[in-house]
Amino acid sequence: MKLKIKILSPVHIGSGEKKTKIDYIIENGKAYFINEDLFNDLISQRHLSGQFMSWIQKGGDDISQFLNNYPDIKEKIIAEPIYSLPVKETPKNEVHLHIKDSKNNFYIPGSSIKGAIRTALLYTALKNTDFDHKILEGLPKVEKKRSNQLAMGIEQLFFRAGVRKEDKIIYNDAKYDLLRFIHISDAYPITAEYSILPIITYSDDCKEIIRIYAEVIERGEFICDFNIDVLTLLKLKNHNEENEWIGLKDKFKKIFDIDLSSISEKLITENIFKKCEIFSNNVKDNQSKIKASQDQILISEGVINIGLGGGYRKKTVGTVIESYTDIFNRIRLKFELGKLRYKVLCKECQNDFGTFEGSKTKNFLKMPKFKIITDEDCPKAKPDQKKHILIKKPIETISPFPKTTEIVVKDDNTTSHMGWVKLEK
Repeated sequence: MKLKIKILSPVHIGSGEKKTKIDYIIENGKAYFINEDLFNDLISQRHLSGQFMSWIQKGGDDISQFLNNYPDIKEKIIAEPIYSLPVKETPKNEVHLHIKDSKNNFYIPGSSIKGAIRTALLYTALKNTDFDHKILEGLPKVEKKRSNQLAMGIEQLFFRAGVRKEDKIIYNDAKYDLLRFIHISDAYPITAEYSILPIITYSDDCKEIIRIYAEVIERGEFICDFNIDVLTLLKLKNHNEENEWIGLKDKFKKIFDIDLSSISEKLITENIFKKCEIFSNNVKDNQSKIKASQDQILISEGVINIGLGGGYRKKTVGTVIESYTDIFNRIRLKFELGKLRYKVLCKECQNDFGTFEGSKTKNFLKMPKFKIITDEDCPKAKPDQKKHILIKKPIETISPFPKTTEIVVKDDNTTSHMGWVKLEK
């Protein structure tokens, strides 16, 4: 079936690429992205290549300043850009690019839509689950304490059927993912407007943390293919789960609230749309608690939040887990999430040298009180080491857990939360 995606608030799905003022010209409320081949040809014809390189070496970083001396070249570059976009305000730093195809056409990746649907399904499944210590015990053991391993572990518990390998049942094989039967293509525009807008990240105490500039889909409608492989699913309804697809029927029921024996594309699609609405209401409520916006977005069936914006409240099911305070604190300590209190010990002699507060990325060895200790001899150090080797261990969570949300300033000076779209059949 065809799925229409209606843009309800500006959407940015990053390509990972950024452009600086050396890459574009701002003129009359538009950003013109420079065709490098044309630029190089034009300055070569005027024997300006050496002068341009000298300007770069002296710290030149705004191409407009260089081209102001050569208005005829600037005019030709503006006339033939790679593409151009309206700008709300002149970017003060880099412009984050939206993902595009090889012809510079904006699109919405099917993986972004499917990822948002996956999170919505997981949220509603967790809401109906007694999230106790058994859930933690069921998470896969990981060698490194990375927070994404927590998300992967929870996803495996709910979305992956098991497969028996060497007398063990494993749940980390993507071949047995319940959502592999849902196929969503990349979405291309029916009609759309694009621009470069300022996006402000706010902390949970309403402080502006950072302001970036990004290409966004400001408004419009996109279309994609949305298909569910019901025939393959029906073939599995009588499958013996002894060696493959172990737990499929139970997990399918928990995720979709439908028995595998009575599925249809219509039933699954309707269920997905309803669960998107449930999760989106949670996301919008929590976004508004951090920073209110002027948008009047009504959450209904099929409304989801994609791309940049929303912080961990949109991208994860953390709002379910954090309601279990004891378990959430254990998770924060295990994966070193947010601000914590750390104990500092010597790796060799295990002497306790005090505590500090910070995140797992903080370089505590640069703190004066610990830097002095690293110059002292350790009684149990190896012969070639001699000095204390300090390590940190998380011992206590510091509340509250930090949360953020992104607000975009639109071309009419109103503000909106990022990334709201509506899926329509």
